[in-house]
Amino acid sequence: MKPLRVIGLMSGTSLDGIDAALLRTDGENLIEREGFISVPYADEVRERIRRCFNFPSKHVAQAMAVEKEITELHADVVRSLLTRCAVQARDVDLIGFHGQTISHAPEQRFTCQ
Repeated sequence: MKPLRVIGLMSGTSLDGIDAALLRTDGENLIEREGFISVPYADEVRERIRRCFNFPSKHVAQAMAVEKEITELHADVVRSLLTRCAVQARDVDLIGFHGQTISHAPEQRFTCQ
């Protein structure tokens, strides 16, 4: 298999910010690190996300607005990473982005990102 150029994104429940890594990999043995960036969340963004944790259904509109904001922030981080690594978007094969967990109830087999 030809190595793929991939970007992995992470924003954990600590709400510290967004981490992004650019790698080349064959998915098994080859891993070449091409770049990494970490961008902290602004305090006001962190608070908007925190207010969505374990949200009740009546706050769906608020969660949807924050979802859009988080997605746009991740896209900005990807653009910054590509610029830093002098890589064009068309040269990236895959992006892994799990989203931000805001509600998790494993006993009910439920999670919301």
